[in-house]
Amino acid sequence: MTKPNVSSISPADGYSETSASAILTFNYNVTDNLNISNCSLLIGNGINLTNSSSINQSLQQNLTQTFTPATYSWQINCTDIAGNIGNSSSRAFTISSPPVQQTGNGGGGSSGGGGSTTGAAAVLPSAIAGRTFFPSSEQLASGYSNEFKEKDKILFSLPKNQELHTLEIKKILESSLNITISSDTINLIINAGEEKSLDLNKNNFSDFYIKLDAMQNGTKANLTIKSVAEPLSEGLNETQKLPIAEIPKISPGKAGKIILVLVLIVVLSRIIIFIYNKIKKDRQETKIKESIRKVSRKKEKIIVKGRYR
Repeated sequence: MTKPNVSSISPADGYSETSASAILTFNYNVTDNLNISNCSLLIGNGINLTNSSSINQSLQQNLTQTFTPATYSWQINCTDIAGNIGNSSSRAFTISSPPVQQTGNGGGGSSGGGGSTTGAAAVLPSAIAGRTFFPSSEQLASGYSNEFKEKDKILFSLPKNQELHTLEIKKILESSLNITISSDTINLIINAGEEKSLDLNKNNFSDFYIKLDAMQNGTKANLTIKSVAEPLSEGLNETQKLPIAEIPKISPGKAGKIILVLVLIVVLSRIIIFIYNKIKKDRQETKIKESIRKVSRKKEKIIVKGRYR
């Protein structure tokens, strides 16, 4: 089986745009000797958007997504009905923040009089919504570290499960962070220098590691995240630990008594079975003897009657 042949059309590699929130359409072609099951837009090797509808290989395809200011790498990933996977070549694009605009109040005066201007930075939509980061699977595997502000988000997927997760910096406190991780919402507080392991894929293994490396004046935080595959440890939250049944401890003396009782039970059981079988056998022999006697009596009566005749 051959894998799908995927080719990117636009945007071109190195495309750039200045916008607080840019809507980009990714155009591509895909051909294969089988029907295509689905195609996905990968941002930094993590699945960002998937088209699972019927894909006509004779037509140009597209996927549309919105991006905040940052630099991104992207490619298209397609899978046919036999499970063969093909990727387009990787390209990059950059969304730049618009320049901070100044607003001023003009001072009036007579001709030749001077005016004054006081500047105030305009609040951009990207500053309100925060930035979005897309670490690649390779970055997650080795450990992805960055500096984050409130409302920033990290979009990522873990190995063996392509479900998209979102980590959002909800609140930066003096020496800790309030973080929310979804798809299934997990809210946690993590302190500076603290590390946690979580089971996001719900497979009874810790698959996601997070550490708050440092705080910066209560406005920024340095975080490290990593994809892992380890048995659940004592460091997990109580709600995420596997229930472990406690094995009661038995003292040697008590263990000896228990063994003796078990042996006695086995011996008594065998004695009872032996007696029961013996009684059953005796009853059967008694019945057989009684039957023989009855037959013998009948024969004697017949013989006597025959003589008297």
